[in-house]
Amino acid sequence: MKTKHFFIGVAILLFQITYSQNTHKYVVSLSKSYGHVFATNATLRGETPYNLPIVYAKRTSLMFGKKLYTENWHKSFQAPTLGILLFTEQFANSKYIYDNFLGTPIVIAGYFKSKLMSKKKLSLNYDFGLGMAFNWMPYNDNNYNLTLGSKKSFYIEIGTTFCYQITNRIGLEFALGLTHYSNGAMALPNFGINSLNSTLKLAYSFGSEIEIEDFEYKSSFNQKTVIDVFAFGGTKSAFIIYDTITVPNAPNIITYSYKVFGTSATINRQISRKSKIGLGIILSENKANSAIAYQQSLPDSIIIAPEYQPGDFKSNLQVSIYPSYEFLAGPVSIIVQPSFYIHRGIKLDYIPTFHQRLGIKYTTKKGVFVGFNLRAYDYHVSDFIEWNIGYSIGGNKKKE
Repeated sequence: MKTKHFFIGVAILLFQITYSQNTHKYVVSLSKSYGHVFATNATLRGETPYNLPIVYAKRTSLMFGKKLYTENWHKSFQAPTLGILLFTEQFANSKYIYDNFLGTPIVIAGYFKSKLMSKKKLSLNYDFGLGMAFNWMPYNDNNYNLTLGSKKSFYIEIGTTFCYQITNRIGLEFALGLTHYSNGAMALPNFGINSLNSTLKLAYSFGSEIEIEDFEYKSSFNQKTVIDVFAFGGTKSAFIIYDTITVPNAPNIITYSYKVFGTSATINRQISRKSKIGLGIILSENKANSAIAYQQSLPDSIIIAPEYQPGDFKSNLQVSIYPSYEFLAGPVSIIVQPSFYIHRGIKLDYIPTFHQRLGIKYTTKKGVFVGFNLRAYDYHVSDFIEWNIGYSIGGNKKKE
């Protein structure tokens, strides 16, 4: 998942500027984007018989959104826009030929936009998109496509948008965004796709006119400490086995999935309406580790190995510690946790000690939360997804 760029991107969420204006309740926009694809794997670098790297991307997008302005946290975000984003994307090689080599993904995603600053008709915003992409050309259908092993993937994007309000209802926007596609290593191969996109957008506001006067939200805020505990489960794919006899020059990948379980505790200090910082520890049993170690121990002459039954708890135990940052938007949190393994029963050479956890969760007023975290390494390679459920101990559970 583009995780390196996302970790950097969330650091821009710093402060808000107050202002007064009238606006409309709904907005619809049409946009055109052109992007540059980063050469992060062999397929994108053009290491195929065609010798054509994948360099360019383009998309046409439609967004329908609603202004949020009734609750206190809406005021903290200067009446953010929450919407649904739809688009298709095409990829082109270095000869500007747009084809179906990677597929033509169709994306449906949630969309969030909020102001960083504004002055009269101008504003600078940050935006975030999260959703699903369908219609890829996966490895099983194109044995030279190592980017994705499934027809569907996750989509994540974070960016900044410069807006100019031409009239009371019509706006012109220019945006820069970092995009990542990945299936979270739920199917292999999964090297993912990362791109930098520039977008020109025409937006139209409609519906009833609403008045939003004071975005400063001056009511008192008390810092509080909470302990988040959760359990998680997931799967990790293993056994990348090459059969060069069946498919010459294009490896045939056979995968098995293994269970991953764990628990975690994080001590968080909520320092503002939008931010929590903390420290945590996570214990997990990763049953794929002993399976992968066994596969790596096999002689190169073995083409297809039998499914391996994973080892015991001690050999699969992993323990990590991490600092934590949460960006809060009402009941929804975006979580960034740079992490360090302090114990691994089996240490796989290709997974470094330093790894990354990136997630999203939804918390109820009673403190119960659900969500998922992506565990990744080298900032862009997905390891597996943790699907979690937990509880926040302490603090005032009522959302402000």
